[in-house]
Amino acid sequence: IIKKLFLFFIILIMPQKINASEFSLFIANLVDNNPEIKSSYYTYRSYSEGRMSSIGTYLPQAELNYNYQVQDIDKVTSDTIDNYETNEYNINVTQKLLAPELIPSISKTKLVIQEALLNYKKIKSEVILDLINTIVTIQSLEEQVLFENNNKTLNENLYQAAKIKNKSGIISQIDLLQSKT
Repeated sequence: IIKKLFLFFIILIMPQKINASEFSLFIANLVDNNPEIKSSYYTYRSYSEGRMSSIGTYLPQAELNYNYQVQDIDKVTSDTIDNYETNEYNINVTQKLLAPELIPSISKTKLVIQEALLNYKKIKSEVILDLINTIVTIQSLEEQVLFENNNKTLNENLYQAAKIKNKSGIISQIDLLQSKT
């Protein structure tokens, strides 16, 4: 149904000539608004983001701490008298070890994501290919109509010439009838 609606839409807009920039914009809008392409893209994104949530705890994690203090300390008596500043920076990086039993699950997830990406690209290519095929078909039909109109005009001119020749006696009535068909 979507393909038929799409072809009908193309037939409606094609009698108007479309320049290259409008055509590329049309293709971009078609790709952006096509429900099949959107669905496959969101499926891919869902699998991709789901993968990150499943392995997120095994990714390196960094923790940054910063501490700034101002103290007045007497260095002899350890009383707080002098102006003394401290700056502390701490960075802790932790990495959990990946459990061997999770490796097949992660590999399967990667394959599912690749499959979803390939499906998205396939659907996008099919829609664009259908569009190009439709445009070529429409252009071919337009050329065929032009050829038929030219052929009709040529036949009418030949018939008019045959009528003139028949009136002047150059060709017979049979030749005139043959030029009419």
